[in-house]
Amino acid sequence: MREGNVERISTTGTTVEGRFEEPVKYPADSETAEPTRFFETEVPVFADNDELTDALEDGGVVIEAAPINDGRGVLFNLLFGFGPVILLVALFVWLSRRAAGGPLGA
Repeated sequence: MREGNVERISTTGTTVEGRFEEPVKYPADSETAEPTRFFETEVPVFADNDELTDALEDGGVVIEAAPINDGRGVLFNLLFGFGPVILLVALFVWLSRRAAGGPLGA
């Protein structure tokens, strides 16, 4: 970032994915490493997020933030969050009605 080679980043939670303007080889002195324009890292919990954001904005880096739930809708989250519970309750109701029916052929 200080070298001005970061073009854009996208964050999801503490994960940061980004793209360099010029390809970078890591480690720099490696003979076998292939240069890449993409990187992924985690922001440490002790990092000063405001200072990091200010430094990125001063460097002209495009910052995109993605929601942690990957942009899914509320209905999707409710369905997959409570769906298994609803199915389990429905199973218990069905079993209890079937058991209350009495013996067959009576």
